[in-house]
Amino acid sequence: MNNTLEYMALANAQVAFDVEEFGRQVVALLDDSEQRERMGQIARQRIENELGRAHTHKQLLEAYAWLFRQIRAPRRARRRQ
Repeated sequence: MNNTLEYMALANAQVAFDVEEFGRQVVALLDDSEQRERMGQIARQRIENELGRAHTHKQLLEAYAWLFRQIRAPRRARRRQ
């Protein structure tokens, strides 16, 4: 997933299908610089508007907080016994 996000952040075009379709799409992109540019810009916009750290850090911190609560809960229960 990180590679995908990095490619998107760099405005690099991506394709993902079964192996044969993937090969056809890669060849098509190699032949179409305008399509590569469009796809790259769409990916870049998704990083800037939806998937970048400025938009996801709150959810990440909440996930870590939840995880730490889960880890600490059994310890507290053991101390009471």
